[in-house]
Amino acid sequence: MTTTEPPLVEQRSADALEDAIRAAQRGAARNGAARGDDAPRPSLSAPSPSSVSYASTGASLPPSRRRAKGRCPAPQHAVERAVAAAFAWIGRLVGRHPVSVFVGSLLIALALSAGLVKVSFEARSHKLYIPQKDFMARDARELESYFGTTPEPGILILERKDGEPLDDKASVLAMLDLHQEVVGMRVPFGDRLIAYDDICYRRFVGMLDDYECIVSSPLELWWYQRAQVQGDEDVSGTIREAIDDNRADFGTEAGEVKAMQIKYFFHPRSDEAEDERYDMFQAWEEALRDLLFVKVGSGSSADEPLKVTYWSTNFNELEAQSFVRDDSYLMGLSLAFITIYVCITLGGATADCRQTRMFLGSTCAVCTALSMSSGFGIASLLGIPLQPISPIVCFTLLGVAVDDMVIIVFTFDQTDRRRSISERMRTSMAVSGTMITVTTFTSFCAFLTGYAVDFPAYAYFCVPAAMCILMVYFLQMTIFAGCLVLDARRMASQRADCLPCFQLGDEALIGFSTSYSAAPPHEAPLAQQQVLPKRRPVEECMKKHHARVLLKTPVRIGVIAVWLTGVLASLYALKDLRVGLDVRATLPDHSPILSFVDDMDEFWEGASMPAHLLIFKDTNISDAAQVRDIRRLVD
Repeated sequence: MTTTEPPLVEQRSADALEDAIRAAQRGAARNGAARGDDAPRPSLSAPSPSSVSYASTGASLPPSRRRAKGRCPAPQHAVERAVAAAFAWIGRLVGRHPVSVFVGSLLIALALSAGLVKVSFEARSHKLYIPQKDFMARDARELESYFGTTPEPGILILERKDGEPLDDKASVLAMLDLHQEVVGMRVPFGDRLIAYDDICYRRFVGMLDDYECIVSSPLELWWYQRAQVQGDEDVSGTIREAIDDNRADFGTEAGEVKAMQIKYFFHPRSDEAEDERYDMFQAWEEALRDLLFVKVGSGSSADEPLKVTYWSTNFNELEAQSFVRDDSYLMGLSLAFITIYVCITLGGATADCRQTRMFLGSTCAVCTALSMSSGFGIASLLGIPLQPISPIVCFTLLGVAVDDMVIIVFTFDQTDRRRSISERMRTSMAVSGTMITVTTFTSFCAFLTGYAVDFPAYAYFCVPAAMCILMVYFLQMTIFAGCLVLDARRMASQRADCLPCFQLGDEALIGFSTSYSAAPPHEAPLAQQQVLPKRRPVEECMKKHHARVLLKTPVRIGVIAVWLTGVLASLYALKDLRVGLDVRATLPDHSPILSFVDDMDEFWEGASMPAHLLIFKDTNISDAAQVRDIRRLVD
């Protein structure tokens, strides 16, 4: 579709007339204020939109605004004029070449979105919720420097389906058989089979003089040997003795042994072939989960006596990611609702499809999606990982995008419609661009300062959010502004919204319009009119009543009192503030890990056995005296 801007009739004379009218209005207002009277101001036909500045119109400044010759302007005024001039240039560029600006900005956003190929996802609690400059993180790094990468545990909790105690020989043999099946499981990976030995975490065992896979469970009481269990005549007594000597950890309830843990330790990452080893671990653990939840899980047959729940760091990370995916439809619904709201806000409620702005309002979703993908792409290129709550920034971007759109459209509609669209865009951007720049800069800096906080979960959210805010700003000034110019050309040529190929006449439309920018059908086209923009009810209320009521002494006292009450109530509520995040809040409702968490709460009071590690430096373990000192310290 090709449209042309309406011809301009005596543009320079009209501009000069507007400037003279505005100067007269300002002079009359000052004179009336100096006299202190309430004389009515002269009624002039030309509008005085606030979006037209002195610098853009070229009118001479009134005496109160003139500065003495040779005196430098105030710094803030100089900055404001420089910013306004820059955005005036951008507005003229967009007004003259909207399609080129749109395509160029779209390509830039897509190129930055390509940074998502390097995206990484972090959901491990010790990497998100523990300050990395804290002594705990420092000790963990020191431990890795001595003993290599910290193993990642995978924990099974076993209990009987019928709720009976586990301290009988048949239950122990069933648990031992399950363990043997787990460690002996073979999983296809590429052109070979992999087993637990290929991804386990190994430690040197002096008695065996070799590195062995680490597994921790009460089955050590029988050396993981079936013959040892069968030869034990008093399995229950063996378990009771181990519990009394703190040699084994069982889950008890009312003095009965009801649950047991088997802990497997994985080594999914290594310095050599890290990606391949991690893929091997993913494939093997997926097969393990299938075995556990199909054979002995809730859907197993009645012949299986055991009930099993499972947790691992990798499994928890996958479930956290699915939590975000499962709720993604809510983001889609919110995006659709906001888009409809923006369409109505920008174009008004009207039956005249020439004056609606449905197509323009739909760019809210486009700009939000592009800013989110490109902002995350920039963060990924900077090496900042995403986390489960990162997509929540979508709601912040929607609010920022809607605010920017309303400001740009409002200032554009306040300009004189007798001007060319490119000149209207230049004047509009000189004002709206300055306002949007201030709000964007403050939001960007506020989010970016979060990177300095030694709390990874906070930093990993703030940095991608800051990049997204920056991209919203860029796309609003280019893509949305270009769409606004194209939409203004469509309206000037009397074409239908969303179907610009159809040009409609006044006789083809039946209905009424409540849009603040729409003209009655019987009047001349908008491009040939000088229409005073109608103020909306909310605008009139805020201008005429809100400030007047707010400045009354009783109202001011009441506002301060309400504010102080809220502050005091918040301070009082701090005593009930809980620190920490329940693991259930990070998982979907159908996650199998929730059953594991319930078992931990029921049998181990919500916590597994803590691991206390003592590192002895500069110690000669071949010296018997030093070994005795170590044993004495441990005891």
